[in-house]
Amino acid sequence: MKNKKFWVILLIILVVILAATIYLILKNKKGAVSYVTEDVSRGTVVSSISASGSVVSSNYYSIITQASGVVEVVYVKDGDKVSVGQKLLSISLDQDGQQAQAEAYATYLKAQSSLQSAQDNKLTLQSSLDQTVYTRQKNLDSAKTALKQAALDEKTATSTAQKVIKKAAIVAAQKALDFAQSQYNANTDVTVAQSKLDDADNAISQAQINLQAAKIAYQQTQSIVTSPINGVVSGTSCYVGMSITQSSTSNSSNAKSTSGQLLAISNQSNPVINVSVSESDIAKIKTDQKATITVDALTDKTFTGKVIGINKTGAVSSGVTNYPVTIQFDSQVDNVLPNMSATANIILDTKADVINVSSAALTQNNGQYTVQVLVNNQPQIKNVEVGISSDTMTEIISGLSEGEKVITSTVSSSTTTAKTSSSTSSIFGGIRTGGGSFGSSGNTNVRSGSASRAN
Repeated sequence: MKNKKFWVILLIILVVILAATIYLILKNKKGAVSYVTEDVSRGTVVSSISASGSVVSSNYYSIITQASGVVEVVYVKDGDKVSVGQKLLSISLDQDGQQAQAEAYATYLKAQSSLQSAQDNKLTLQSSLDQTVYTRQKNLDSAKTALKQAALDEKTATSTAQKVIKKAAIVAAQKALDFAQSQYNANTDVTVAQSKLDDADNAISQAQINLQAAKIAYQQTQSIVTSPINGVVSGTSCYVGMSITQSSTSNSSNAKSTSGQLLAISNQSNPVINVSVSESDIAKIKTDQKATITVDALTDKTFTGKVIGINKTGAVSSGVTNYPVTIQFDSQVDNVLPNMSATANIILDTKADVINVSSAALTQNNGQYTVQVLVNNQPQIKNVEVGISSDTMTEIISGLSEGEKVITSTVSSSTTTAKTSSSTSSIFGGIRTGGGSFGSSGNTNVRSGSASRAN
């Protein structure tokens, strides 16, 4: 009986111990926290802006025509070297072609006349302004001379009556001088005339643009097609007997194809792309900034270039304003063709051998940046001063030293799942969750993190 009681008591004790052990294990497991960290080190940070667009020109120049008729002679073939003005082909114009040429010539003559009229109008306005200024200066000089003479006459007067008369003459001369001076100082007429001159300059500029456009349009209707550049012929798609119209081309057997490029000429120029930059970033873009370029059709290649132009007028589409930026490749690329899609990373700044951390480690509050460092498996908050940033890395100017471990994310363990608890506001204005980031574009190295656990 005693043995049975003993075993019952022992069993109860064992059950209590087992229950307590399980409770403690579950409690510790539920409260376990893991930190993903990385060592603070030195490296290169590249700050850049990413923008997409397309190739607007390459080292291929398409030869097209607005003429209508039948090709009589083709003077060149693929591989031939040509120079500016050299004949490429001749077309026997049909009735539509002759009419188009006559209309284009009339437009060209009208554009010439408009330019001459604009230039003549400016000469007239300039002459009128010069005459106004000259007349005012002449009247002012005459009034000054008259006042000096009146003063001299008053000094030479011998009688009291003469002196009275001469003094009255001085008063009148002074009033005349004051009036002439006020007319000379008045800028109303001159300002209006100058404004008209500015308008005349704008009219001349527009007339010159219209004349150039009319000249090109007229050249496009000519029966002789010539080379606009020096280069090598390629992509010839025209032949003797081919019929050309503005809607289609056909050969003698009435087979039709879409009209367009007759041939192409390749030269030694470097390709150019246009990309769209948002209004929030355009102020950061400067000419001569370097860029890396990728072309969608050439997935295995990256090219370099530089900014050569910034269109600050911009364009609004669906309420969003973007500004075209022109970037030229640093070298010739034969297989980059017009209208290919391209992406450029415009480099704003590069710093080498600087202390940097993953941008995911940073948080911002009221302009103050902080990181968490792991010391003896416990997180400690540190204030830091940041420099330039890419989309993955940020320069640390002060607040951290090499070798310290910064926390990039926190993982809380439970009996069922592990959750990443780091969800912070990105210093780039986006949202980061679990160490990822959305914000400014850039390129730099990515470092793998290590995990530490604190209970």
